[in-house]
Amino acid sequence: SFWQIAAVMLIMGLVAGGLGNHSVAYLTDLEHSPDRAAFAWSLVMGVMILGKLSMGPLADRWNTRNAMAAACALVAISLAILTFAHPYWNVLGVAALYGFACGAPLVLNPLLTSEYLGMKHFGALYGGLNIMGTVGGAVGPVGAGIYFDRQGTYLPVYYFFVAMMLVAVLVAIS
Repeated sequence: SFWQIAAVMLIMGLVAGGLGNHSVAYLTDLEHSPDRAAFAWSLVMGVMILGKLSMGPLADRWNTRNAMAAACALVAISLAILTFAHPYWNVLGVAALYGFACGAPLVLNPLLTSEYLGMKHFGALYGGLNIMGTVGGAVGPVGAGIYFDRQGTYLPVYYFFVAMMLVAVLVAIS
């Protein structure tokens, strides 16, 4: 269970870090204005509050692994839609869906840790697991930036992020 939780945290950090640092640039490359791109990403942060508030009760109903898998699936779906982000209404829909799902790990990661690894060494275990999210959050933006600098496009990076989130779904439910 430790390594499953670590893998999901690594993937979520990788994807969230890469998107958080490059989505405004991606959207402006698609000819959305910088103001609209920034607004859409602000919407992500606002809607994230709803995701945080909803995921605890959802974990109580579905169990925590299923709630995390659902959140990862929503991220994958939102990123897949983001690859077709030419109409602005599509961008706003993605921002709402992604923002909702992106709030999940902040609630579900400690729940997964306590449920599957116990409370005896919770601080040490959760601290160790958080390193994985931090590593992902450091690698995602740098990797996406290097790829863009070499290839001039973010699109394959976003496809990679979709694939990684689908891996996270499988890891979360296994």
